[in-house]
Amino acid sequence: MTASYICKELADGSYYGIYCHSSGEVGRNGKMLCEHYTNEAKIDKLLALGDISNLAPNLEPDTPDDFSNACYAYCRDNGESYEHNKPKIVRLRSARKSGIKFMYVFGLDGKWRYCNLWQARSKFQDVQEALQKEKVAEM
Repeated sequence: MTASYICKELADGSYYGIYCHSSGEVGRNGKMLCEHYTNEAKIDKLLALGDISNLAPNLEPDTPDDFSNACYAYCRDNGESYEHNKPKIVRLRSARKSGIKFMYVFGLDGKWRYCNLWQARSKFQDVQEALQKEKVAEM
């Protein structure tokens, strides 16, 4: 279980996002974001769900109890308070102290980047490039 933040960069350079409880690794959530969340309107809908338990290809389940391919949102699907789970400004400095391992940001240029918050002074890296390197290393 690897937690992550999923954010989008705002025009002022700040990050607006949500918490995702599980599967935060680049090979899982990073890949999912690059494959299924490249449209800003869909990313906005994802963030509007508030904090989620898991990231999935679909925002909503096909049937009320089937979350095999859908995000499970704490507010919508578990009845928790939206006020407690709503999207918020995520500051890199405080994110590093949160215990959460990864932070994903959809940049103004339309690219997903990530930062391993557990590595001191780590910088944002391109998710697609990291996935490509991982793929090459597996060969």
